[in-house]
Amino acid sequence: MKSWLKWVIGLCVVGGIFQGIYQGCKSCERDDKEESENYPTMYKKACASKDFEKAYEIVDKMKKETSQAKVKMEVDRDSPFCYPKSKAEYEESEKRSTEAERYVVLQEAITVLENEGTNGLMRIVGIAKEHDAESWLYDELKDIARKIGDTALENELEQIVSRVY
Repeated sequence: MKSWLKWVIGLCVVGGIFQGIYQGCKSCERDDKEESENYPTMYKKACASKDFEKAYEIVDKMKKETSQAKVKMEVDRDSPFCYPKSKAEYEESEKRSTEAERYVVLQEAITVLENEGTNGLMRIVGIAKEHDAESWLYDELKDIARKIGDTALENELEQIVSRVY
């Protein structure tokens, strides 16, 4: 066999290997990144306009996206090309959805306090339970009360914490 023919065949084989690697990496990419990148702006705008129902809908979309990212990560577990990227996307998605939910819950609780004062504390208890936020929400609200010098609110929150826990 001619040496130039061996080179051509060798180059074709190497090219085929690189083509396979490229296709493998390309299959790891998501199609819906553009909309999900706007989620933080969307839920913050909804909170600013006191439309918490819409804000929670966006958070739910983010949680669904996180679930899908987790499934994709599990499917890609055996792929040396996709798994690291899928794992990173899942971890980032989980972080973003957790931050979003915390933001929306805190904004709703602050809005309740602004509108109803300490009369709205039982409503805040419901919000905290609904979103599994008891472990952090009361501490955040106590810090806010302390910063604005509202000792009555701080004491009320402390009483709720002692009753809930």
